[in-house]
Amino acid sequence: MRQTKNRVARPGWRLVWRVVLGLAVVVAAVAVSVVPAGPALGAQAFVTTEVTRNNVDDEIPFVCGDRMVWRAWDGHDHEIMFYDFATGEIRQLTDDLGRDDYPEVSGNHVVWLHQADPASREYYPAMDLWALDLETGGAARLGGPSGIGGYDLEGDLVVWVTSQAGGNGAPVTTLLGKNLVSGEVRTLSSASPARAWTDGRYVLAQETAAAGGAVLRLYDWTTGSWTTLAELAAPLADYSDHRLLAAGKAVWAAFDGQDLEIYVHDIAADTTQRLTDNDLTDYEPEVGGNMVLWHASPLPSVAWLSATARDVMLCDLATGHVTTLAAGFAMGRLQKDGALAIWTDSAQLFNELHLYDVGTGITSVQGTPGLQGSWPQLDEGRVVWYREIEGALTDSREIVVTTAGTPPATPPGPTPPYVTFCDLEASAYPDEVADAGRWGLMRGYRLADGIEFRPKEPLLRSQAAVALMYTADLNPAASPPAPFTDLDDAMTGLTRQAINATVEAKLVRGIDGSTFAPWAERSRAQLVTLAVRAAAVMSVGELSAPGDFVGALGNFDPAHAEAMRVAEYHGLLRGIAGFGPGWDPWRPATREEAAVVLSRVVHLRDVGE
Repeated sequence: MRQTKNRVARPGWRLVWRVVLGLAVVVAAVAVSVVPAGPALGAQAFVTTEVTRNNVDDEIPFVCGDRMVWRAWDGHDHEIMFYDFATGEIRQLTDDLGRDDYPEVSGNHVVWLHQADPASREYYPAMDLWALDLETGGAARLGGPSGIGGYDLEGDLVVWVTSQAGGNGAPVTTLLGKNLVSGEVRTLSSASPARAWTDGRYVLAQETAAAGGAVLRLYDWTTGSWTTLAELAAPLADYSDHRLLAAGKAVWAAFDGQDLEIYVHDIAADTTQRLTDNDLTDYEPEVGGNMVLWHASPLPSVAWLSATARDVMLCDLATGHVTTLAAGFAMGRLQKDGALAIWTDSAQLFNELHLYDVGTGITSVQGTPGLQGSWPQLDEGRVVWYREIEGALTDSREIVVTTAGTPPATPPGPTPPYVTFCDLEASAYPDEVADAGRWGLMRGYRLADGIEFRPKEPLLRSQAAVALMYTADLNPAASPPAPFTDLDDAMTGLTRQAINATVEAKLVRGIDGSTFAPWAERSRAQLVTLAVRAAAVMSVGELSAPGDFVGALGNFDPAHAEAMRVAEYHGLLRGIAGFGPGWDPWRPATREEAAVVLSRVVHLRDVGE
């Protein structure tokens, strides 16, 4: 189940939970052990290997068997990528104008969320659900809109929750399921479903109940029958992408009147077992094989906040033995078959990845000091995650795999190959233009056969605002609307937000108090002045030049001469054709000149002069 972040639960959830079916209460924590700290490498030696190596952001991986999918930036928006561990094949699955995000793979099926307007900065936008057959290459829209986290895929079965406005404006949700082989689509629930998980046959659904409560029900796709597992006085906590249904078992956390406790339902035996009975907040369970992993915190209600101390616990359902895998600020995951558990040293970013072999009891540690990792997923002995190198322009985010035994072969050169603008040969500065695209500073024009940069075209004021927003890493969501009356309907939401953000940051101004002139051209002098201003609001800091340094253009203008002198001193204009005493600062700046100047500002920030 895909989710972008953990949401904060409502305070004061001290509510009574009751099980509808017979509850067999078994307190499993009768035997507790603690995994020793530090690595204990043994028979299972794990190795971490790069899968991607390029200058774009590759992130949010998902692995199932020999196959992995992730999202990658293509210079314009996010696209879905595919990798086959068995063959080494890397394939780009999408190539469109929208944002493609949060993919999952199972067998020959890849499912992801698609947002038609990538300029939207909504945190939880409505997105359509798409599926692709890896054998035929055929892709089809399954439905929508669906919020992020609103689907799950296992085997040939995908389930998702759609949300549409009802007659009174309130959202109406429906739970749907589709067999991706037979093509059969079923409406599984219209009883205000909120979340759903599947193991390929069964579907675990949370439905909204009266008085703020919820009902947890189990659907059998084979028989078409429903079973009610529990009535909850409050909805389940948000479980990110933890697996609540696998190997014939369902797990969840619910309030017992005092705090959250862990429960597990055995589908074949039709029995529900309580795993914990303590004064801790036990939450975010995940089931795999005959094992259940969860987090435990001494803090009530808000324990799923990433900054909260939490332990990683593991229970063997066969013996009832509970192991404390990690203590502190940890986040754990469990493999589908229960053979491997992992945890990291924080909820969001980590420097060390810990791997616990359930069969041998051996813990291995992977990671590189100074390199931050995120989003670990695991299956069949492989842990995939993406690694960040802060402050570097190359390999800003790369996909890596940690596996036992022989690591996958990595092809030489960039993998996948760089996705660049298709008209670079028309530019006098192809390297800088390519960098501006890879680093997300400037956008191109999407065509049927690629993305054009159009390097010789003049830089418009609206385009400069977007480029400055990305260069200075401004947050458009925090900026109030600018007071201009000429931001017309032809302008995208992204451009409006960029103008708002750059005005708020005092990087740009309007022609006057009510006019921005978004389609007017920026001069070279204005471009250079804007770049120097952008450096001042970035970690580069305010740029200056020695008083005895004389610029090539001299004191040509009281508003722009000093910025031009400073930019020349710091190398922002180095290599620009014709720059020197005869260079005209009042000519319209070209898009390729903007790419040169702005990419060099970023270079100052990241690697120094």
